[in-house]
Amino acid sequence: MNKYAALILLLAALACGRDNQARIVELLAQFKQDAARHGVAVDLRTTSARLVDSFHDGRVGQCNLDTRGVELLRRWWVRASNACQEQLLYHELGHCILDRTHLSGYQGPQGFPTSIMRRSVFNCDVYMHYRAYYLRELFRFKE
Repeated sequence: MNKYAALILLLAALACGRDNQARIVELLAQFKQDAARHGVAVDLRTTSARLVDSFHDGRVGQCNLDTRGVELLRRWWVRASNACQEQLLYHELGHCILDRTHLSGYQGPQGFPTSIMRRSVFNCDVYMHYRAYYLRELFRFKE
């Protein structure tokens, strides 16, 4: 590989990293707005979210409750649709910011999952179709 091709690959990789971080920042701001629309004030100033290269147990995201930091699996994130990225980050913020635990079951619309707080990401088209329901459940679960 010549030096110009290597430079182009390096610049492309750096640009992708910025795009991924920009997407995370965009989703954090959107989470705050969505929370406010549901009457929940959230303070994200001490919350961080970053991409990591691996987890030891096969997960694609996690919340560190001590630091209120979210870690997302890079190889999953870069391939995920915008809807799946949102679902995963909102799920992890549900742990970190809203102190939610996992909630299983299929009492959601049309027998779909009850909550995005289930243990795994579910069909992202379903999430987007019923997004209003899932956000209402996420932010108003204590009512």
